[in-house]
Amino acid sequence: MYLLLSDVHGNMPALRAVLEDAAGEYDAVICAGDLVGYNPFPEEVIREVINLGARCIRGNHDRAVMRDDYTGFSGIAIASDVWTRKRLSQSMLSYLASLPDSLRLGDMEVHHGSPWDEDLYLYPEEWTGDIIPPGVRYLILGHTHIQAVRRFERGAVINPGSVGQPRDGDPRAAYALLDPETGEVLLKRVEYDVDEVAEAIIREGLPRYLAERLYMGV
Repeated sequence: MYLLLSDVHGNMPALRAVLEDAAGEYDAVICAGDLVGYNPFPEEVIREVINLGARCIRGNHDRAVMRDDYTGFSGIAIASDVWTRKRLSQSMLSYLASLPDSLRLGDMEVHHGSPWDEDLYLYPEEWTGDIIPPGVRYLILGHTHIQAVRRFERGAVINPGSVGQPRDGDPRAAYALLDPETGEVLLKRVEYDVDEVAEAIIREGLPRYLAERLYMGV
């Protein structure tokens, strides 16, 4: 069983809640990118992902922080990513630099945005079987922060949703479990201590809206 994660975005309390909720249910961890950005625990999140032995790709915020290049980002995203880069140790920046932009594991392929553009927001209503690459049974995507699974003749497209900053109106942390043998996909949500994260965002001088949106799931 695979534990599928995406868009943790420096939210360690949410990641902790997910790991506790899924404990004993998975054998390996796959992450579709964006370990950092927005939330105030980037070092802790990266360290935990490393400890888990997760197979992880690099998201757009991971890439921006690693390169110190925030071209095309909103003011709030830039403020949070600049803060993040200043807080990360060199070893954590090196880890982000080591991540691939996509990953192929047997009949599973992992991308942050889409198979042809890692920065593209590909929402579930836009998914078709044609976006699944040849020979792929499970296409794992992130980036939109919208949890969904859709099945087509060619295979399944799965977005586990965002662990650290859901944007579908549900503030609970999102993740998924995939059984590659049976094809069963479980979309899961779990509550976490939003107050802890919001208070840390404000304490660190990050944009207040980043705290407010966590309560709304937007």
